[in-house]
Parts: sequence; C-alpha cells; structure tokens
Amino acid sequence: MPEPRSADDRFIAAAFAAVDAGTFVKLVLGGPTGPGPHRYDLRPIAMRTGDKWAAVATTGKTQTQTNLEPASFGAWLADRLGEFRNGDLLTTEMTLHRTSVDGRSSLRRGPAQGGAPAPRAHDRAPQRRADLRNQPWAETMGLVQGGRPSAGHADKLRQIERLVELFDHAIAKREGPLTVLDLGCGRGLLTAALADHLARTRGEGSRVIGVEREPERTAAAAALGLPGLQFVTDLIAAADLPAADVVLALHACDTATDDALAAGIRSGAKTLFVSPCCHRELRPQLHAEGAIGDALRHGILADRQAEWVTDALRAQLLASAGFDVSVIEMVRSEHTPRNVLLVGHRDDNVDREAATVAARELARRFGVANQALAGHLGVTL
Repeated sequence: MPEPRSADDRFIAAAFAAVDAGTFVKLVLGGPTGPGPHRYDLRPIAMRTGDKWAAVATTGKTQTQTNLEPASFGAWLADRLGEFRNGDLLTTEMTLHRTSVDGRSSLRRGPAQGGAPAPRAHDRAPQRRADLRNQPWAETMGLVQGGRPSAGHADKLRQIERLVELFDHAIAKREGPLTVLDLGCGRGLLTAALADHLARTRGEGSRVIGVEREPERTAAAAALGLPGLQFVTDLIAAADLPAADVVLALHACDTATDDALAAGIRSGAKTLFVSPCCHRELRPQLHAEGAIGDALRHGILADRQAEWVTDALRAQLLASAGFDVSVIEMVRSEHTPRNVLLVGHRDDNVDREAATVAARELARRFGVANQALAGHLGVTL
C-alpha cells in the first residue's frame, strides 16, 4: 500500500499490519452518520477459496455477513469509514481509536485491552452432537449399517438425532437421574436412543419408559437390554404411569397427541416434547368469516389451517396449565412433513388466566367448540 497520510489511511494500514503480524483481535465501526447498519464487525477469515475479510453488518436485530477479497477490502473500508463516526481496532499490542467530527478524522492510541488473536478458520466440518451411526443398538434395530443410514432410514435417523439434541439441550441444567416417558413410542427407536444417551452421559439411574398399545412393535427394542429402558403395553390415556421429569410423544396420531400432553401434565413433568400428527379433530369444525372463510372452501388450505389452529390452540392450553411453550421446527421439511415440535417447560411465572382467555378467543374465531386437550384440562371453549 502507498505511504498512508490521512488518519483513515493510517487506520486501515494498521488493520492490515495487525493481520500480517498475527496480533489482530477485532475491528468495529459504530456511530453511523446516516441510514443503514448501525454497526460493523470486521475480521479476516481463511476459507477454502482463499483469505477474505468478513464484514458483519448489524441493523436492528438483524445481522448480515459479506465476505470481501483482501484486494478490495481497503477501498471498501475507506468508504465505510465515511459513514461512521467511530472505529476501534484492537490488537494484542494496542487499541487504536478513530473518531470523525465534521468529516475530519483523528486517531488515539491506547493500551491493549486483552483478548486473543481472532481465529482465521471459517469453514467448519458439520457438528453432529447426537450421532447414532456408531451405536450397536442402532445397527441391531436396522437404522444403520456399517456406520451409514440403512436404506430408507436416513430421514428417520436424522429425526431421532435431532430430537436427542433438543432433549439434551432442554435437560442441560438438570442434575442426576431422570425419568422419561415416551408415549405412543411405536417401535421404540427414540425410546432406545434416549435410554442409551442418558446411560452414556449421566451414568446409571435414569429410566426411559415407552408406552405402546401393540407389544409386538416394541419387542425388538425391549430385547436390546439397554440400561433403564422399559416398555408398558397400554393406551396412553389408560396407562398407569409413574411421575416423570420429561414426557415425549413423537407423531402420536390426532388426539393421541392431546392424550400424551395431558398425561405429561398429570405426571408432573417439568418438560414436554410433542411432535403432533394427523390433525383431524378440528377439521370439520373449522369456519371463519369473510376472506378466511372463503379460503377454507379449498380442501388443502382447510387441512393446513386445521394443523395451524390445532397446534396454536394446544400451545395456549399448555400455557393455561402453567407451561412456557415454544413451537419450533423439529427437522427440515425434506426429512418429514410433520416437523413441528411443541416444547413446554413448567414455569410458575406464566399468566395462566391470560392464556386461557387467549385459547378461548382463538377457538371462537375459528368456530372450535370442542378440542381434546381442552377436555382433559377442563377448559370450556
């Protein structure tokens, strides 16, 4: 670069020099002079395609990253400096503060503020916290073969891995053994995955109990002999279940999801994980006025509306029972179209009365008079 003369030129040159010397910590621009991003965070990164500068623009709560070629970064930064009053270059040796007043820039050098040199690596190998591909039980159950998903099982494997990841995150602050109920567990694949995961991460003492009305479906999983893994043959609504810390139901059909939620509430569970399926109960009840009502004459739109209304109503009803509820995407839709997950954490601060009012208003708006979870909870819609 040519010999720097202006304060901005010296500031830019110092940033390049810190990168070359391996002392660069971070570079921040703030105090915008006009519309646009209110902050830029800048750092060098090493990518497979070569070195770049990462420019992360923050606008409100939104962040956008642009990767710039080193050859063009100096000119780009010079333009950005004209849009901000302040800039701070932090290195392991010093802090260089740049200020602009009435279009005139000045620099002030200060002591280093600490911090390690910024990492250059950017491309990362995918991280898979819950990797079932090398677990012997998963091969026995036909999910994997030779460390790879078995034919036709890739989507199911990813669903189970994702649920284990979400489960692990939810219980991160819990200590000691847990009792987990998996209601409507089918073949018991998720049940086995959770039992194995808890045994490997928490040691002995945890129990994972799968409930399924058809005993032949769980026979293979029961034969695995995994520590803490048990199965109960019964209907969800009729089963005599112990108190639980976490209750799950993966794709329990139609109102079986509501039975599972009610059972989870009765069990005293602190956390509920439910992925609904087959939203049939509300479909014939739905009606609405005006443009929405006209749209519901199309069958596919009425089906999707039934899904949305059912799960929104379930979320409000869970809040009325004292749960802080999130509705999230379980996995991407290419793995399963049934990818909504209701996650509820028992919370004494939830406004249960307000949630009950909201549930009733939602039901009224769409003409819903009866819903299974409302019935379990004694909530009149």
